[in-house]
Amino acid sequence: MQVCTNYDYEIIWVNDGSTDQSAKRLSQIAEENKNCLIINLRRNTGQTAAMMAGFDHCSGRSIVLIDGDLQNDPKDIPKLLKKLNEGYDL
Repeated sequence: MQVCTNYDYEIIWVNDGSTDQSAKRLSQIAEENKNCLIINLRRNTGQTAAMMAGFDHCSGRSIVLIDGDLQNDPKDIPKLLKKLNEGYDL
């Protein structure tokens, strides 16, 4: 989240029906950060439906997706933002 401090941003966490303590932890995160929105799906709907739920609630003009397994490195976000600011269409 710290990489976004020079930008208006929102972080949308989609909890895809997990049965562990994810919903509780995400609620704590949202209480600490006004830019976070939590979407708790009642059941596991799969990756595509979870992403669509996030898209339905976003208000920005750019979207960066990061799966829970961190397949994509959050440290790459500043590189993406730099290219967007240079006029690239990513």
